Amino acid sequence: MPLPRMDDPASVRGVLSKLGLPESPDKYEFGYSKETPIDEGYAKWARETFHKVGITGPMAKELTAQHETYIKGVMAQQEKDYNLNVEADKKTLQKEWGEGYERMVGVTKHAANTLGFDNATIDAIEQVKGFAGTMKMFAELGKKLGEPGFVTPEAKAAGFGTTMTPADAKAEWDKMRADPATVAALSD
Repeated sequence: MPLPRMDDPASVRGVLSKLGLPESPDKYEFGYSKETPIDEGYAKWARETFHKVGITGPMAKELTAQHETYIKGVMAQQEKDYNLNVEADKKTLQKEWGEGYERMVGVTKHAANTLGFDNATIDAIEQVKGFAGTMKMFAELGKKLGEPGFVTPEAKAAGFGTTMTPADAKAEWDKMRADPATVAALSD
C-alpha cells in the first residue's frame, strides 16, 4: 500500500488510524499518574488537539507522561528555590533585627492575627513581597496597632509599646549614665 500524500488528509488519517489514532478525541488515555489532578478544561483541549493533529494513542500517553515528569521537576525546583530564598531572608532579618528577632516575629504574628489575615492571604502577599518584605510589612503594622499610652499585657508580650531588647535597654542605660544632665537629674 503506497503512503498517502500529505495534502490528502482523509488518506493520512486512514494510515494514522492503523497506527493507533483513536477514532474520536474522547478515546485518548493520558499517561499522568493517579496523584496528578487533571484539569478538565485542559484534558478536553488536549484530547481535541491530539486528535486534530493526528497524535496516536500511545504517543499521547507517552507525551503526557513526559509532560508530568517535566512539570514535577519544575515544581520541585521552584519549591527548592523558594525555600532557599526564605532561609536567606530569615538570616537577613536575624542580622537586621538582632536580639529582637523573636520579639519582632511575635509582633508580626500578633499583627496578622489581629487584622484577620489567614495563611492563604499571607502566602499570597509573600509571593509578591518575599518572606522578608512580608515580615517587615506585618512588623510595621504591628507597631502601629498599639495605642499610645495604653498597652495591654497581650500586646506588651508581643512586643508593642516600649519593650526593648536586652541590648537596646543596656545601650539606653549606658547612654543615660554617660549624660551628666541625666545623672544630675536622677541624683537630685
